[in-house]
Amino acid sequence: MPTMRRRSCSATTDRHGGGGSPHACRRRHKRLSLRDRNTDDRRRLMSDSTSESLAQTYDRVWSCLESGVSVQRSPFTMLQAATLGLDGAPKVRTIVLRQVNRTGRVLSFHTDVRSAKVAELRRDPRISIVANDLDALVQIRAEGVASICEDEAQRRAIWQSSRPHTLL
Repeated sequence: MPTMRRRSCSATTDRHGGGGSPHACRRRHKRLSLRDRNTDDRRRLMSDSTSESLAQTYDRVWSCLESGVSVQRSPFTMLQAATLGLDGAPKVRTIVLRQVNRTGRVLSFHTDVRSAKVAELRRDPRISIVANDLDALVQIRAEGVASICEDEAQRRAIWQSSRPHTLL
């Protein structure tokens, strides 16, 4: 089972959908800084607002991903994963998100060991994923390095802990 150690994550949301886009946040900070005439207060205000906004966005991204492995299906259950093919061309396919470890910043999915995806990840473990909730206008993109679980006992335990209706 490949796992992906997440190096970076970005989320974009419609500003009317509750999260605000990164560009909308920057505009808001700019307006705040123009109203405040004291440079130190302005820096502190921008720093506090930015940190809070980024922390909220980070939490929302992980909550969305965690919803993908819950009992009920969510828009974040099926993700698009991109690897570099053996011919060097990008390859994109749908994967089912199986486990999310927020603390370890790890996403996990199953795949057949005989699949091209495994050969591609063994050659170049870099992977990118995209998840979308079209109704909420949320997109999550992440890049990381995949690792393949080689331990047969661990693979069987992971497979058996999966939601039965999602196993093919």
